[in-house]
Amino acid sequence: MYQSILCHFSKNVLSSPQFFSMLVVFFISSVSVLFFYVFLFNWACKEKLGAKEYESTDISLIIAAKNEIKNLQKNLPNWLQQAHENFKIIIVDDHSTDGSYEFVSEYNDERVVALQNKFGPGKKQALQTGILKAKTEFMVFIDADVCIDSVNFLNIYAEQFTDGKDLVLGYSYYHKRKGLLNTFIQYETFRTASRYFSFALIGKPYMGVGRNLGFTKTLFEKAEGYQKHKNIPMGDDDLFVQSVAHFANVGCLLDKQTFTNSPPKKTWKTYKIQKIRHMKAGKSYHLNNLIILGFLQIIFTFFWGVLFLGMLKHMDKFWMPVVFVLFVMHQVKRDKFDLFKSKSLIYLWPFLEYLWILYVWYFASLSMFNRKLKWK
Repeated sequence: MYQSILCHFSKNVLSSPQFFSMLVVFFISSVSVLFFYVFLFNWACKEKLGAKEYESTDISLIIAAKNEIKNLQKNLPNWLQQAHENFKIIIVDDHSTDGSYEFVSEYNDERVVALQNKFGPGKKQALQTGILKAKTEFMVFIDADVCIDSVNFLNIYAEQFTDGKDLVLGYSYYHKRKGLLNTFIQYETFRTASRYFSFALIGKPYMGVGRNLGFTKTLFEKAEGYQKHKNIPMGDDDLFVQSVAHFANVGCLLDKQTFTNSPPKKTWKTYKIQKIRHMKAGKSYHLNNLIILGFLQIIFTFFWGVLFLGMLKHMDKFWMPVVFVLFVMHQVKRDKFDLFKSKSLIYLWPFLEYLWILYVWYFASLSMFNRKLKWK
């Protein structure tokens, strides 16, 4: 039997230098990719349940809003359903012209606080207004178009804070709709979350999302707020996380009760504008983070590129290692798709992975030349 295997290997592999080289590159990139999925991704992103008893410490939910009256009318009742005993909802209006501030200031609930941005237009300035006016040490941040999945959302955040965490990363997914754009948005959101949670849980936090993020006022003051990146319109989430995060002070919320959701972009044009803005902020990441993320992106590009070429040129010889590697990835991803509310993508992810690679290189290139950036 062993002689037949060696004979087959010699005939089909060693006899073709091109195929052998391709197999070596595929093997090296596969090991790297599987390390990410099996060790980093699978081990780090384990679902963690919140504590069953929560601290009743005061906490503030802070939202920056610019011309968001429709979202505020829709979502404010959802935010007020929180089971936490001592919380305030601070909504900071950023020079709206649609009556957003008037709506919030007249809202008949003592837990709702209306403020106006006094620091000049911009999301960071609006958030800073809310942070400075907040009377609580613990603060949680979402966007105006966000709905909260569970009434225990703030309770679990409070548990993380009282457990000694200064910075807490949450997860926010987008509504499911028909169409390729929405499918890709779902996958890109899953891909981004799996990566930043994985790195945070092994002690290398580098970003969070403003749709679900928490930190203490003390941490904000020690970092001098957003001063380190004050000239960049975006970065209230990822750039701030980079400036203050380290292994000991970061908490990760992977309990589904802590998830939030929001409507996705409906057109490729609006999605493109959003992603250029996000990629532009990425240029200001710490050098070591840029190197790690860039190296990881190159490895994934090599892997999927070699897989495609191998199947195209050597289908008869290449299918077995490809099937094995994809099967392992599929098994690892399956539970995570369910965890991150993306179960419908389980059979589409290889195709979406190619789109994701193209997306990263394309938007990274665009962001280098696009200078017209603002919040809204």
